[in-house]
Formats: sequence, structure tokens, C-alpha cells
Amino acid sequence: MVQINLLFIVRKDMLPPLTRSTIDSHVIKFSEGAVTMSIVGGTYAQDLNPDFDCGGMPDMVVGFNAGLFAYESWNCVISYLDSHPSVIGVFSDYNEWSGVNCASLGGKNARNSICINPFRQPRSMPVYCMNLPQMSNAFLYVYNQQVLE
Repeated sequence: MVQINLLFIVRKDMLPPLTRSTIDSHVIKFSEGAVTMSIVGGTYAQDLNPDFDCGGMPDMVVGFNAGLFAYESWNCVISYLDSHPSVIGVFSDYNEWSGVNCASLGGKNARNSICINPFRQPRSMPVYCMNLPQMSNAFLYVYNQQVLE
């Protein structure tokens, strides 16, 4: 039987106020059949150990609209992916320019993996400081891409 464990790491300041104290004290888990979803408050690799406070080494790290260049907290995640080539990292970004630059942190293969996300938000987001098309989850790129047999 296949068992799927999804762990959502949410910055504590982004949690709803009523759940902050609950999540600070332990991991909240929901189970339905073969799927278990857990929520933990913190920042990956700062408050939480990447090898993993939540049940073992991950198979995949996913960051939506991650902005790897914009937030220093991603540096330890990028280092972790560099030192663990079996762990896949999938990230999305708002615009192609940002996606290309963030993907380049993962080397040539990650930079070559950038593509338009077919499940992106359909409407563009107005950004007045730059003249680039921008949509939520618009571009995807992969670190440590694997080939399935």
C-alpha cells in the first residue's frame, strides 16, 4: 500500500491567530486513509531540522512563489538540496526573470528546467516597478531533477 505524507511548513506569522499557540506546541496531523497531512509552524532549516524534525528526510521540497533571491531563509534549503541530490526541489516564481535567476542557484540543470506552469493563476498581477508579465505560480523550475524508470 502506498502511504503519502504531506508536511506543510508555514511561517508562524502567517498562521491564523487561533492556531499559532496550538502549532507552536506540536505538529497538527490530519489522516484520511493512506494520506496524512501535517502542519508545523516555523521556517524550514531555521526552526526545523531539514533531515527532518517531522519524520525523516523528505523526498521533495516544494516552494510556491518562493522568491529564492528575496529571502535569506532559502539559503539553507538550497545548500541542503545541493548536498542531497536525491531530494527534489520544485519551486515556482512570479515572473520569468526572477525564475531564471533563482533557478540558476541550482546550477545549469535547474536553470534549463524553467517552464511556464500550466496551472498558474490566469490573470496577470499588476507590478508598477517593472514592465514584466507577472502571475502567481507562473514559472516552475526543478532542482535535482530525477528521471523516472
